[in-house]
Amino acid sequence: MCAWWLRGHASHRLQQTNSKQILCIVYGLNYLDKTTLSYASIMGIRKDIGLVGQDYSWLSSMFYFGYLFWEYPTSRLLQRMPLGKYSAINVFMWGLILTLFATVKNFAGAMVIRTLLGVFESAVTPGRSSLAVSSRLR
Repeated sequence: MCAWWLRGHASHRLQQTNSKQILCIVYGLNYLDKTTLSYASIMGIRKDIGLVGQDYSWLSSMFYFGYLFWEYPTSRLLQRMPLGKYSAINVFMWGLILTLFATVKNFAGAMVIRTLLGVFESAVTPGRSSLAVSSRLR
């Protein structure tokens, strides 16, 4: 009986360690996402998609508009749905949308992509907090 409990306990600890490492990696990638527009500016996105005037500033802002718009609904969904599955779906969709940023040909497409990035990234911070709290309760 003692060996069974130890195996289950060790497995739970391993899951917690892996979860923390994955969350750290996702947080690092989220930081890189916030800087991709700056890197793209240096690489010539302004000319490639025809940005003029305040277009670049609007692209930066659209990320935060999407984030703010979806923050409350995603917090409610994190409470109602399985935490790991909902977080995983959002991180996967965030990565997919980020790769689609390479296919943007105009300002309107870039606005949509940046807004969707904000929407899907809005689940990361509350999801991380919920995971931390739920792992402490176990």
